[in-house]
Amino acid sequence: RGRPMARAAHDAAARQSAESFGAQYGRDCNEMLWQGRPVGVCERMSRKSMMKILRNGMIASSKDRLGTDRRLLGEGRQKADALGRPGRTPQGGVAFVGSSTFTFWRRLQEDFPGLPVYNAAFGGSQSHHLLDDDLFERLIVRHRPAQVVYFCGTNDVAQGYPVEHVRDSLAAFHRRVRERLGQSVRLIVLAITATPFFLDWGEPMAKADKANELVAAFCASARDERLVFLDHNSQWTKDPNFFVGDNHHMTDAGHSQLAAFLRPHLMGSAAPALSKL
Repeated sequence: RGRPMARAAHDAAARQSAESFGAQYGRDCNEMLWQGRPVGVCERMSRKSMMKILRNGMIASSKDRLGTDRRLLGEGRQKADALGRPGRTPQGGVAFVGSSTFTFWRRLQEDFPGLPVYNAAFGGSQSHHLLDDDLFERLIVRHRPAQVVYFCGTNDVAQGYPVEHVRDSLAAFHRRVRERLGQSVRLIVLAITATPFFLDWGEPMAKADKANELVAAFCASARDERLVFLDHNSQWTKDPNFFVGDNHHMTDAGHSQLAAFLRPHLMGSAAPALSKL
């Protein structure tokens, strides 16, 4: 009788320890993403371990889509509330919308000096979340941007949505931009990034490649010179040195690389006139 009781006590202690670690990792991982470098328990973990946790989290989210949608739309509304504060967001600027690659771009303004950029992204978002009526109005339309930079689809392919979902959601987003903001607004669509995490996982990377092909084809066939598809994937996007410990979210250096790629497109002759800072 004593042995089963001891085993039960051991199992309970192990579960409690795992739950405690999970909570601590969640806090430290979030801080890592905001700081662009490992902090807390993340400093002591291997990249392989952090990639495994991220992969398991994405798989778990894919099994509870209603709950995931509810949670992420809530985060989007919090972002919209923050952007709605007086003096927080420029009118007629450049809106960065989409998922965590943009959400955690903490040096966005420093990386685009002279441009009235604002961050309307919320982490974990999937392409259909950007079609929510309330979020579209409050994250984008309210601020009347001259340019919109769109990065979404990573979480769609990682969580089991078909690649056509990424293209079709982008098509609906493009249509809504034209309906609500007019023909002059420039919409720049950024390819899903081939991160070291995706390359290691394999299956999502294959889907991301296909989704990028479909989105590029849509943009090319849309007969809209203000709709631009840009593929930033190159050698640096495969280099772990430009990513934090999970090999998926960028460091400041990674964001600087992305900014260097985007800046000419935002400031070139094809870009519309922007409100001054």
